[in-house]
Amino acid sequence: MSTRRIILMYISEVSGHHSATLAIEATLRKLEPQAEILNINAFNYTNPISESVRSRPTMRSLASLLLVYLLLFLVLEQFRPLM
Repeated sequence: MSTRRIILMYISEVSGHHSATLAIEATLRKLEPQAEILNINAFNYTNPISESVRSRPTMRSLASLLLVYLLLFLVLEQFRPLM
């Protein structure tokens, strides 16, 4: 059986999203120790300047955009051959 690769993304170090991804990561490591889990701050990953943006409307818009990118990633991952 191939090793699962899982990506968890949050949008700010000081958000509930980060706490949630840490909890999910800890649970996944218990359930599936051999899984490769990447837990990243999407703002720093895509654009380091965006980490400094803190307004709620901007955060909601970016969170929605992040969700769209994540869904696109998951769909495209289904069609990528395993390495």
